[in-house]
Amino acid sequence: MEHFIKLLRKYLSLHLDIFKIELQEKVKTQLSNALLLLLWLGLAFISLLFFSFAFAFYLNEVLESKFIGFILVALVFAILFAVAFSPNSRKKIKNYFDKYLSS
Repeated sequence: MEHFIKLLRKYLSLHLDIFKIELQEKVKTQLSNALLLLLWLGLAFISLLFFSFAFAFYLNEVLESKFIGFILVALVFAILFAVAFSPNSRKKIKNYFDKYLSS
């Protein structure tokens, strides 16, 4: 009987070790994915910023103004912000992530 208990403890210990290793792998994968996403979002933000400035300067040239291009670009971003953070959009985004995270 004592031999059986030793084997059972060793078996449980090995399964615990396997579980720890698998968990570490999953955490590493998720962290690397999160860091990569953060990097891509940062690069996308910087690109959007520079393209926005370029478009604003272009509109200033076309409209022969020093500031109307910037106002128009700011209005576009304000409208996009209002649409993105409307209560209906928040609900759709929450439902999307609920589906994505539950699967």
